[in-house]
Amino acid sequence: MIYPPFARPALARGAGPAQPPFMRLSSPLVALVLLLAPVVPLRAAPAAAPVAAPEAEGKIEGLALTRPDGRFLGVEVEGVRLKVTFYDKEKKKQPADAIRITARWSDTQPRLAVLLPASPETLVSPPALRRPFSYVVRLALVGADEQVLESHAFSPREADRPGG
Repeated sequence: MIYPPFARPALARGAGPAQPPFMRLSSPLVALVLLLAPVVPLRAAPAAAPVAAPEAEGKIEGLALTRPDGRFLGVEVEGVRLKVTFYDKEKKKQPADAIRITARWSDTQPRLAVLLPASPETLVSPPALRRPFSYVVRLALVGADEQVLESHAFSPREADRPGG
């Protein structure tokens, strides 16, 4: 009768389970291998080249409006105030290139608010918005030469901050 390499004829007589050859190791040898395994490296790890971490992209606060030149505006509604922050192409804050912004909308009647600088990169309106925000606000950015640079439209509901 032909047996597999790890089987023994004694199994046919009920002598117990067979052990494959790789299981027949002496216990002191196994203990030595297990003790030295974490200490002795098989091969040296290659030296890692220093990798410059990519700079994290900025985050626009509020509703992001894309400007014609690829820069961004971040529009937020804080309570009943409108806040517009200027961002560059990498979404980092930058100084505002508009000296003021006019906001027009119609809720129960036509309304107008002028946003003025609160910081170098942010313009803020007086308290003028009314809830519910079921209307569209049209912004006109006015430059230093009193010319309209660009205009945008959005719903304040989209720019409303939770808890604002």
